[in-house]
Amino acid sequence: MNKKLGKVLLLTSAVLSLSLMSPCLSASVYATADTSGASANSGTADSTGTSDSSGTGATDNTAGTGTQDTNGTETVEPQIEIVEKTYEITTQNPTNYKKTSVGESLKINITRNGKKVKYKDLQFKSSNKKVAAISSKGIITPKKNGTTVITVNHKKYADNRCRIFLIVADKSVRTLYYGDSRSVDLFTPEPGHVLGKVSKGMVIFALDGGRCYDMEDMLFKHVDLDDYDTIVSWMGANNYGNFNPYKKLYKKLLKKKKKLILCTVGPSKDAYLVPGDENYFGNYVIDVFNRNMRAWAKEQKHVSIIDLHHYLVVHNVHIETRDGVHYLPKPYKELWNYIAKKVKKLTK
Repeated sequence: MNKKLGKVLLLTSAVLSLSLMSPCLSASVYATADTSGASANSGTADSTGTSDSSGTGATDNTAGTGTQDTNGTETVEPQIEIVEKTYEITTQNPTNYKKTSVGESLKINITRNGKKVKYKDLQFKSSNKKVAAISSKGIITPKKNGTTVITVNHKKYADNRCRIFLIVADKSVRTLYYGDSRSVDLFTPEPGHVLGKVSKGMVIFALDGGRCYDMEDMLFKHVDLDDYDTIVSWMGANNYGNFNPYKKLYKKLLKKKKKLILCTVGPSKDAYLVPGDENYFGNYVIDVFNRNMRAWAKEQKHVSIIDLHHYLVVHNVHIETRDGVHYLPKPYKELWNYIAKKVKKLTK
């Protein structure tokens, strides 16, 4: 063998041996999905049934890294979920409700009159930075469970804004509970609303005087239904025996592939009612509503009933003498514990 050729072969062999002994360099991987946020309609988050929107154009993106160990095996590190939502700012200053979790990131896009607004023209603020912070690019980073209000203002059009009531909860919280004033009484002795409270694995929405159109307005125009699998409803007392509006609403929710848990309307005390109110809140009217609801639910898939009327009668509920409709004590913790226990069993 030629001496020069032999040296070249030996040198090449040595280089190959060293390269095989060297650890591989880490490689980063970044994956994103196409986004197509659509604009939302405008309105207010009250109980008057005014038009609004909870934002549209949800997009799940993920970002993560991949590394290789010394044996050449690639390890994929946990990915951060990025969700995009689009909200409309208007002079009506709509309030929207969005649920997220620690470990997720939420990017919000803002439109005005249907056109996307540049981030440099917007001002973002979080009312509780310990729960979640927001960047100048509209990226919300949840830090711990709780609630905060994200306010978005237009720098040029000062009267154009929107609010996002952000609910940071465990990912396992996939149930929304909706009720009227009797549901408000479950949590507080004060009249008013309970909006976005998290209790026993559910997000609570309860409105004084709440009727069917209030529920529909909230669920389809202010709440992101993608955040929930199950809707619990204790409604009907303020619709005077008429189940038909709820039938239409519940059908819409079933089309959204939501599981429904419906609570029968509880009893009133006819003797305590204002004369004439028995035509609206009397036990005969309540019984008509409950019969129609049970009959409809029996024919549906993914619809369950919690018979609160029976529970309250058997437990001899204390009905307030001032109106014959509301229950004592307030807050009614025992009743809420019973509802939560039944919901947990039905959502297993």
